[in-house]
Amino acid sequence: TKLTQVSLETSESEHVRLAGIIITWNMFQHFYPYFHLTDTNWDEQLEQALRKTTDDKNKKDYIQSLSSLLVHTEDAHAELSHQKYSPRDEKLPFVVDFIEGEIVVTAAEEESGLLPGDIIVSMNQRKALEIFEDFKKDIVGSPQFKNFVASYYFTYGNQVKIEINRDKE
Repeated sequence: TKLTQVSLETSESEHVRLAGIIITWNMFQHFYPYFHLTDTNWDEQLEQALRKTTDDKNKKDYIQSLSSLLVHTEDAHAELSHQKYSPRDEKLPFVVDFIEGEIVVTAAEEESGLLPGDIIVSMNQRKALEIFEDFKKDIVGSPQFKNFVASYYFTYGNQVKIEINRDKE
């Protein structure tokens, strides 16, 4: 997978991006033992990934193209070792989790005005569940792992306008 990491760092070149997709696809094509357990048409996924990566404009787009390919393995062990956010990025002063189909605050600093149990309905006038589902699209792994990582990504930022539901109000 070192070749995939190199291609992430040089994602400006379409040729390198295409090679990264092909190398990644081939690693799974020849060494992945579980395609018989999925409904994935792996050959079709190569074609889609190649088409998608030719439209990539930056590293973020390329990471999404690689992640989209890996998602189709439906394997919690398939992992793209790149963080969408850096630990140096700004974090909001609260933590959320996906509980019973809702984005729920599980911990919050006093300055946030939020309390554990608050349900986030929207963030910056966009439905919270929609934001959460968008994060999950590019995360490889089991449903539980996707929820865990999406919860983590949900709290990145420095200023947001949040609509909450507290005690059914």
